[in-house]
Amino acid sequence: MYYPFFLLAAGYSLPKQVLSHGHWLKDNQKMSKSIGNVTCPFSLIETFGPHSVRTYFLSEGPLLKDANFDEANVKELHNGFICDQYVNLLNRVRGKKVMKCMPTSFVYRADQTTKDEFSELVDQVELLASQAVTEMENLDFPKAFAKIQHLIHLGNANLSTREFWLLAKSKEENDLRLLENLLYLTFEISRIASLLL
Repeated sequence: MYYPFFLLAAGYSLPKQVLSHGHWLKDNQKMSKSIGNVTCPFSLIETFGPHSVRTYFLSEGPLLKDANFDEANVKELHNGFICDQYVNLLNRVRGKKVMKCMPTSFVYRADQTTKDEFSELVDQVELLASQAVTEMENLDFPKAFAKIQHLIHLGNANLSTREFWLLAKSKEENDLRLLENLLYLTFEISRIASLLL
C-alpha cells in the first residue's frame, strides 16, 4: 500500500479512517475493457440524472463483498423511489386544491390533541433520521439509505391514511387545523429526507 508513503513524502497527514470496499461487477464478472462489460457513467447520468445515479451507487454499494451492476436496477430506483416516492411526496401536498385552503405561512400547532395525533409519527421521524446519520458515520450507506426510504414511506403512508384530500374539502376548523399540521409535518419529512440524501 503506497498511498500513505506518497502522503507523507508530500508533507500531508495520514487519513484518520480508510474505507475498504468490494468491487462493482457487470454480469457477475469484474469490469474489463477487453471483455467489453464496462458501463459508461456519463451515459447513466445523462439518462437518469446525477442524483439518481449517486443515490443508486451509495444505496447498493459493495461494502463487505462485490456487487453486480445492472442498469435495470438504476432505472427501478429512479422510477420507484426518486420519482414515485420522494418527488411524489412533495407534489401531493403542493397541489392547488390543497394549498388554496392553507395560509401562505403555516406552523405546527402542538396542542394536546395534535400531540396525541402525531406524536408517534414525530418520534419515528426523529428516530429514523438519527439512525440514518449513525449509519453514515459508520460508512454503511446502504443501511442509511434504507432508513431514508422508510422515512419517505412514512410520509406518503401518513398522507393516505389521513385522507388529506378530504380534509382540504372540509370547512370544519378542526379539519383545517389537522390538515395544516399534516402538511407541516410532510414538508418537514421532505426537508429532513432531502438533507439526508
